Amino acid sequence: MERFALSIFLEIPSKEFEYFWSAVTSNCLIVIDYAESRPSEVSALLRSVINRHRSSLIRIVFLARNTQGWWYEQLLKDRLVLALAESHKFSGEMIVNAFGAQRDDRQSIFLQALESYAKKLGCSIPDERLIKPPEFLEETNGEPLYIHLAAIAYLRGENPKTLQELLHFTLLRERSYWVKILKKYGLFESYWKGFFQIVAGITLLGGVQNDAKVIELIGELSSTKAFTSEEKQKIREILSYFFHRGSGVDALRPDRLGEVFLLEECAQDPHLLDTVIKQCQGRQKQLSVLAILERVSSKYVYKNADSTLALLNEHKNMLFKELRPLVSKVIEKVIQSAGYNKKHILDKVVTRIEETFRDGGIGCTVETTKLTPYDIYSQMKSNSLSFSEVLDILKISITVENESDCYNALGLVHTTYRPIPGGFKDYIAVPSAKGYRALHTAVLVSDRLPLSFSIFTKSMKHFAKECPSSWLPLQ
Repeated sequence: MERFALSIFLEIPSKEFEYFWSAVTSNCLIVIDYAESRPSEVSALLRSVINRHRSSLIRIVFLARNTQGWWYEQLLKDRLVLALAESHKFSGEMIVNAFGAQRDDRQSIFLQALESYAKKLGCSIPDERLIKPPEFLEETNGEPLYIHLAAIAYLRGENPKTLQELLHFTLLRERSYWVKILKKYGLFESYWKGFFQIVAGITLLGGVQNDAKVIELIGELSSTKAFTSEEKQKIREILSYFFHRGSGVDALRPDRLGEVFLLEECAQDPHLLDTVIKQCQGRQKQLSVLAILERVSSKYVYKNADSTLALLNEHKNMLFKELRPLVSKVIEKVIQSAGYNKKHILDKVVTRIEETFRDGGIGCTVETTKLTPYDIYSQMKSNSLSFSEVLDILKISITVENESDCYNALGLVHTTYRPIPGGFKDYIAVPSAKGYRALHTAVLVSDRLPLSFSIFTKSMKHFAKECPSSWLPLQ
């Protein structure tokens, strides 16, 4: 429970830090967000560590961004903190690192992190001349936090291709680690049962304003509704330490752990979204939930997580129909009148494409998808498009063996159907910023119905299915 207790450091008066250390006996990690604390408070914390003459390892990580240099300088004005920062050993093994790395330092920091963690894990690393930091670390402006996470992933045999994957793997791994520890010591059932589902629910709601709403939510969720009033109060108290205080319990910040919990809990309990949405009171709250669902599904849900993505899409469309009933009906009516819901047309196109490719000696796999009314509305709104300018309402995905087959397949599609001017995009010759590669084209089929094609090799298709939908370019 040390990690739980350490998260409330800034709630403890400085003079009581030393009393706190008497209850913390084993190695521990302190994560300090400089935006949430003052240098004087951190100095008081470090002084209390020194005064207790602790012999066990304490790792202190500063989550600092653009102004971290100034903040670290303020820390070093304290004499004892300066001594601690300049010495690798001071009243025990305590190390403080300034987070001010330049991008040119990525290689050296990555190697240092590898050597340090390899020593602790008791494993070896290859010749340093053969080691290069992952390319996606260029996106982080040399921030050491991500470099250290990448080093740990490297030593564990993981090979994340993107910063998104790195954070995703790390959060999942650390969550499972802490659950295992809590269960080992018999604390999970007493304190943490249902905690992650409640965090997911509060995150989806965008926060709740008072303790009564927390208790109400606890009473509705499947993993916690059978709790006694005493258990509900206990978990409410734990929640209050993990969320910002002030006007009740606020949601975790966007892009942080709460949204990952939301994905996992939705996958485990398909009824979670229904339960939480029932708690929404008023149009503004429902719009907020819709926005959170949209952000999570585009940023965190990987394309191969079909069941979770389908679940989120279903609830997005449900909320869209409730919030924009007239717009939803208009879009559905246009879809019907234009023939987009005529399944036999799409089946006929697929059959003809497969026959054409077979005659042309190109092996292929063909898949079809269709945009929902909410997807169409989102594209129209975010890109200022008319309905007729949304060309990928009906989509066909073709997977072939190699790049030359991609271009041969494109020629056959254009020979079979009339291309729409401006509808062709070559993301093989010029990949997107995130590394996405494919050929996109739009054609007119029977009844002058627009249809989009995406042509991939197997490796290109694998990347497209693994990456978040926000990485994929528009048709």
